[in-house]
Amino acid sequence: WLLICLYFILLMPAEYRTSWDTWKETLLLSRFAAPTSAGILFTMLAAAAYSCLKVRKKAFIAIILLLTIANLSFMLYNNNNRKCEIHFVNVGQGECAIIETPYDKNIMIDCGSDTVNNVYKNNIMPYMDFKGIYKIDVAFVTHFHSDHVNGIIPMLEDNRIKTLAIPERNISDDEKDAYEKLLKATVKSNTKIIFLSKGDNLDVDFKSEIEILNPSKYTKADSNDASMVIKYICFDKSILFTGDIRETAQYTLIDEDVKTDILKVPHHGAFSKMSDKFAKSLDCDYAIISCGLNNQYSHPHEQTFESYSKSKILRTDINRTIKFTIDENSIRHYVYYDD
Repeated sequence: WLLICLYFILLMPAEYRTSWDTWKETLLLSRFAAPTSAGILFTMLAAAAYSCLKVRKKAFIAIILLLTIANLSFMLYNNNNRKCEIHFVNVGQGECAIIETPYDKNIMIDCGSDTVNNVYKNNIMPYMDFKGIYKIDVAFVTHFHSDHVNGIIPMLEDNRIKTLAIPERNISDDEKDAYEKLLKATVKSNTKIIFLSKGDNLDVDFKSEIEILNPSKYTKADSNDASMVIKYICFDKSILFTGDIRETAQYTLIDEDVKTDILKVPHHGAFSKMSDKFAKSLDCDYAIISCGLNNQYSHPHEQTFESYSKSKILRTDINRTIKFTIDENSIRHYVYYDD
């Protein structure tokens, strides 16, 4: 029985050992409901039964062997059937993407809206609860405009973000207010914060990683062109999150010959002088546009559709929330509405 208790304690991360609330969270999320964990637990229970009930030695060995074989089978099945899910959540005129990695990490790229009141409470929190996501392991903020960040602050206040990742660069005047509020909420919630710039890499889990392609450290580019560009790689397939980058940053990515399978189109589908070359250079299979229906900026611009005519274009204003599933062999997409 001591071994069983030790098993639970060792497998539980430090932040889950502190209170009944965190124990409840762990159980509700089925952290120990995986077949592998169940197999180990049942094997330990068999050992406890042997010591307590004095089961015959041959019978005990047979039970242990059967449980071990079953456990290994579950492990192999579970490992070979892992997948990644990417959700481009409909937040009106704004952006929010959630990634569920193959090994149960949760990542967020931006969370904000200029058209949905209290976007976290009304859109993101219900969606996270529906998906069984209690906490975000890392939340990335590409830049500090309200339509990308005003949902992050209440999430920090609600203590649902473990680590906040922001670009390491100079802050523009039009971002200072949101930036200061974000830092205050981060400090108040005791959330870890990391600063990232071009060239940084993060190992997410055994099957996925993140590369930061923009901005250069301490760049003086405007707030849009200084957006953090994030390349998420999973099963050798990639998704490029581009914030609101414009001509200068787009030209840099073209020059570096960046390729991707799925692109979050820059700046809600706004057309720029580099859009045609940018789209051609990336050669993406899917182009995702996050924008509000009939928004005041007329996003996405008509020319943008021409730029990405060779890609499958999906839009949150038409298709609503868009989900991708990626495994070793394929990329699949699902939408709530199809035009």
